[in-house]
Amino acid sequence: MDSRRDFDPIAPMDKRGRVNLPVFNAYAEQLRLHPRFAEARTRFCHDVPVRWMETPLKRWLIADTGGLAVALCITGMHRLFPEQGAQLQMIIRTLTAAGVASAARVRALVDQLAHRGGISIEPSPVDRRARRLVPTELMVESHRTWLESVLPAVNMVFTLPPIPDDLAARRELACRYVTSIIMRQSMDGFTIYDGFPEMAAFMERRQGYLLMLDLAAPGSLVVPLNRSNAAHRYGVSPQHVSALLGHAEDAGWLTRTPAGVTLAPDFAERLDIWVARELAIVGLWLEQKLK
Repeated sequence: MDSRRDFDPIAPMDKRGRVNLPVFNAYAEQLRLHPRFAEARTRFCHDVPVRWMETPLKRWLIADTGGLAVALCITGMHRLFPEQGAQLQMIIRTLTAAGVASAARVRALVDQLAHRGGISIEPSPVDRRARRLVPTELMVESHRTWLESVLPAVNMVFTLPPIPDDLAARRELACRYVTSIIMRQSMDGFTIYDGFPEMAAFMERRQGYLLMLDLAAPGSLVVPLNRSNAAHRYGVSPQHVSALLGHAEDAGWLTRTPAGVTLAPDFAERLDIWVARELAIVGLWLEQKLK
């Protein structure tokens, strides 16, 4: 089954990477009908956490949505404006306008990224009074690792052009993707969280994204979840996992049980659609860029 050619003739993403949000939303739901979607969902929910927990920088980035947003924004702005580079005030304006973080928090996250070796802070070549934020090789590698972790799942539900086995190793490909996403957010106002406040609520909490993927992986209402094992994988305390689950239970998204959790049917479906959106945004972009 070709998930695209049996669907809407209007493309969800044009050649410049601009997203038609209503068509994209409908496309993501259609993607769930692909015969390998269930396999792709499980693969995605397993591979992303495993690969991102490999190094301290990646663990920190996936644990903090604000930190990840700052890192992606710096990479994108650095590629878009190579002369002046990514400047702090530009990052602050972009992320505060998007409602991601306050100016004070952005500054703190930039300092943490520099401390962790993800960026260097250098004099601007066009204005010595200014400083530009430059992604280090460690940061570039983190983007490449992310792409490498999602490609197997994406390739299960997309018919991509013939590509070399070392696709993810292409130094610029992951950074080009990051830049495209930043452009869509800053220029078109598109974010993958549009219309999904419950997913944003998980991702605003430390390691909430990893828990969300654990809940999505089985594609069923009953999800076995050992809190101690999950806490060990996430690098947090069992109490923190319990607090995450408690917040979700208070919101009516799930019910905690001794052996795990039982998801509310509508929330389980939303998780399924969310994974389809994650696969779709990468797959559609790759289709355009690798033609």
